[in-house]
Amino acid sequence: MTLMQNPATVSRVVTLNTAQWGSRDVSWGESWEHGTAAYWLEATRRAARVADPNRHRLTDSLHDEVALCMLGGFGMPYELALAAYTAVHQQVLLGDPTPAESAIEAVLLEPVRVGNATRRYRFPHQRARRLAGALRHLHASPAPTDPLEAREWLTSAPGIGPKTASWIVRNRWPDAPVAILDVHVLRAGARATVFPEDARISTAYRQLEALFVAWAAVEEVRPADLDATIWAEEAARARHPF
Repeated sequence: MTLMQNPATVSRVVTLNTAQWGSRDVSWGESWEHGTAAYWLEATRRAARVADPNRHRLTDSLHDEVALCMLGGFGMPYELALAAYTAVHQQVLLGDPTPAESAIEAVLLEPVRVGNATRRYRFPHQRARRLAGALRHLHASPAPTDPLEAREWLTSAPGIGPKTASWIVRNRWPDAPVAILDVHVLRAGARATVFPEDARISTAYRQLEALFVAWAAVEEVRPADLDATIWAEEAARARHPF
């Protein structure tokens, strides 16, 4: 990375370098300026001082982490995904490492308790099919122990794309150079000029992730902690904008 003064704006610019995707100049800002690249790194450092370093790990095994992450993700509230995972884990996964799609689907079709309400899981047919295929993939060959190799191995499983694979790996190996990029992180990164304004997760996930990892490296914070910090604050702002 390179630090230099931009004479036009008298604002510090940091050049983020990535091995595969080239470099990008970022208007860095100050740590007290909300939403700047510097602000998010300082917020992450403050949060990490008092947080459990293993907080990103949600389950006790890679097998279970895959199930939870696949039942969550796009369009799925975390609380509903967790309730569905708990039901599937208790009724199916504990007794069978490669359950049939029909067994998973039967559980997902039943209502689950979320707080004080009863709710139905969304996309039960699609998620049951994908999860059953992914679990067969996990059972067919041992997972690599290197996190980046494991990420590539996971993306070859049915229904696991780059974001889900990075989510699983980030949870199991929180020091790995991967990140969960969702709409909140994407928008915050664009406002901080780390990402291009027209960037799309669906078409440029790996490129954006590389820039994100380079961003975290400037202050030597973990990408997992940075994406969690951004997500927590931005999601809260979305729920309570005023």
